Amino acid sequence: VGDSSVDKFLNSSLHVIIETFIKTDRMFFSEKTFKAIEYMQPFVILNREGALSYLKDRGYRTFDRWIDESYDNEPDAQKRLIMVANEVKKFCSMPKEQIADILLEMLPTIEHNYNNLMKNRESLIQKDYSKLIHNLLLL
Repeated sequence: VGDSSVDKFLNSSLHVIIETFIKTDRMFFSEKTFKAIEYMQPFVILNREGALSYLKDRGYRTFDRWIDESYDNEPDAQKRLIMVANEVKKFCSMPKEQIADILLEMLPTIEHNYNNLMKNRESLIQKDYSKLIHNLLLL
């Protein structure tokens, strides 16, 4: 899903993702998560417990070298929210020069995530196309 106001991605250093369903039995990711990856932003994510592990299992990398991601293991949603907010505060309170240095260090992770997203997107498009052709042949 594209975004008409790209400037917000160009003028920020950390994407704070607050997913749609935080208290749910199954893992859910909306376009919010994938926009951060597509627009090549490091991120923290408020989702259900284990969201970062879920992304890692699908080939994405997270930012645990620079951000304390222990919030991902917190079962209590309210405590997880506070932990995410504290990590955002910590990141944003760093001097701009330090953030710039960290963003350079993050670049290989950011590029990896972008490439993984594009690969997955192509695979999904191909599956949908194959399913469509199959269904058309059955008509």
